[in-house]
Amino acid sequence: SAVIAKDRDYSARLAQVIKFAGEPVPYVRFGLPKTAYDWESLGDTAVLVWHTRTKAYLVDLEKSDSCRDLDREITIRLDNNVNDLDTRSGYLELRDGGWCKMIKIRPIDVSGLKQAAKLKREDKK
Repeated sequence: SAVIAKDRDYSARLAQVIKFAGEPVPYVRFGLPKTAYDWESLGDTAVLVWHTRTKAYLVDLEKSDSCRDLDREITIRLDNNVNDLDTRSGYLELRDGGWCKMIKIRPIDVSGLKQAAKLKREDKK
């Protein structure tokens, strides 16, 4: 049976990221620039938002029809009015006009995560 590429399995990466996630915070002030430095989809209900190269946040999203295909999105914008991550009223805006409601934001121990990813790559060699 053919597997649709969209259903990539993010569970291992997500589990790895969660290991380095801290206590949830209601709010992260990004300030300018509005766009995040980078982001990584972890399935349909989670996204890793890189604010800078050394600061990242795991954002859990409410599962909804308007918030799917995150892995195919090239750009995500934060809510127009604010350039912050905010669980109280925050949404991610997808390129196709979909919106994803943020339900949890957890800061990531980036150095720990990068170290773990590096070790994992070295294991494969």
